[in-house]
Amino acid sequence: MAREFSLGEGDENVGSKNDSFKPAAGKYRFSVIGYKDLDPTTGCPLDSKGLPVGKPDFRSANQIYAPGVGAIQVPEDADGNADPRFAEYDQNKKIAEKVGMVIAVWPVDSEGGIANYTKAAKGAKILPFVFSSTDFSKTFRPCFPKDRKTNRALSPLVQDVMLDVANNKYKSRTFSAAQKDPDADEKVIEHSASMIQVMWHDEALRPLLLGLFKAADAKLKALDSVMGKNLTLSQLKEAVVAAAQRANGDQAAGPKTGAKAGVGGSVELDSDIDNMIQ
Repeated sequence: MAREFSLGEGDENVGSKNDSFKPAAGKYRFSVIGYKDLDPTTGCPLDSKGLPVGKPDFRSANQIYAPGVGAIQVPEDADGNADPRFAEYDQNKKIAEKVGMVIAVWPVDSEGGIANYTKAAKGAKILPFVFSSTDFSKTFRPCFPKDRKTNRALSPLVQDVMLDVANNKYKSRTFSAAQKDPDADEKVIEHSASMIQVMWHDEALRPLLLGLFKAADAKLKALDSVMGKNLTLSQLKEAVVAAAQRANGDQAAGPKTGAKAGVGGSVELDSDIDNMIQ
């Protein structure tokens, strides 16, 4: 079972084929859109003035990828240590920690800019996003620095994130802040504002934003399964054997009738960014 965490509670410890965000080479702009502790009046992570109150619903889990079976969450003992026996079934023979969240991916130009807020709002895609804890710690987490006066981490509700994928290899992904000086207290709509803030302060776009938050809630309910199947070691062994048997059977059977040769017939954001994992 994936562990919940957020910006501000335990992030210093962060070292399935669903419709998750799997970016190819290019530039992307997204906002963290999945939250908990919503405002009781607005029903979303923003209060009536558009100020952040919700906490991002981040998850972390140890994971392996077993060929033919898929992503598997590795169970932990009482001390939080992953069961090392699962590593044997990983394609690289190791257990990796993953971070999961729900994001809104905005349509952008080739440079990652937004030319039309209305088109961007209507074209947003709400998707689960699972990536390595190393990328989270090194380049994602720094997008939300602490305020020197309050010692509170910057809320993802006022800061979009840019993702630059140089190629399709996972190591080439780099996160960066989309805005340099966002201000959640100013009701100013400008190019540097986060999309969430822009939509909240635009009466025509606010209903769309509330719809995005609602869609994100549904995605959050399925986030645990996106991060991997929950199997015991014996269940995993059976699944690996079954996958191997299927693969051998397919090879022995050869191409199906009518098939052409060679053609196959898928961080609670609170006051302290240094304590994100629960």
